[in-house]
Amino acid sequence: MDLIDLLGDAGRILFRVLAVVLPLLVWQWLVHMGRPARGAVSVVDVTVVSGAMVGLAAVPYVIPPMALGWEAIVTPNGVWDLTLGEFYARVARYASRALPNLMHGLLHDDQRKDLLVWLSLALTIWVLRILVALVGRHGRPVTGLFGAEIMTFAVSAYTVLYLAPLLLWSVNKLNFWLLLVLILLIQDHRHNEPPVISRLAATLRYVVRRSRTVATVAD
Repeated sequence: MDLIDLLGDAGRILFRVLAVVLPLLVWQWLVHMGRPARGAVSVVDVTVVSGAMVGLAAVPYVIPPMALGWEAIVTPNGVWDLTLGEFYARVARYASRALPNLMHGLLHDDQRKDLLVWLSLALTIWVLRILVALVGRHGRPVTGLFGAEIMTFAVSAYTVLYLAPLLLWSVNKLNFWLLLVLILLIQDHRHNEPPVISRLAATLRYVVRRSRTVATVAD
């Protein structure tokens, strides 16, 4: 029974890791899938950077200042002492409020001029990236290019809105291994390799084909 208990504990931990990392894997996969339609070949993806800039600007408009203090982050039963389900529910609330709160900040916040400068920079960089892609599209469909650009921009913005509470929650739970996984994913993306989820899917397809081949030979 000790072994079963150990396996159960390990399974719960691995499930927790998968549940937390899965949105990052999906983001990486979506960005990778959109690169051919966008003609993105550089290591630094300008659309990802622009989307991340917008997401970063939205963070202070969805996470209240009282939740950013060190005591609020690390205190047991505090703001960030959440179960996995509670964490996801909070992230969903943040995501749903991001755009309305950001627009409200642009219209009414005392720092709206600074916010406007930052967002203008992000959007200008993105527009320039699209213009370059249009000039060098080499027959790629315009609709596919625009669709992939918008998808990449949006998922990058919302990924930052996921990463910010993930960082705070991880510190509360002392889950520094989550930060290590995040660093590995970012490094994997920076080196312009197929994302982890694509490589896992390719490995699974290879195993299935291999099994079918062995079964055919055996027959």
